[in-house]
Amino acid sequence: MNGRRIEKPGLNRGMMFQDCGLFLWMSTGENIMLALEPYFPGTEKRA
Repeated sequence: MNGRRIEKPGLNRGMMFQDCGLFLWMSTGENIMLALEPYFPGTEKRA
């Protein structure tokens, strides 16, 4: 990316799936929190 090798996931980029990539039994917010939890462990979840 911009001449640099991507070594690991990062918050500065994302992925858009062509098929449904969400857990349908979870809310939109729960799906987002599932992805962000490893980057912000222990963060309080507020509505």
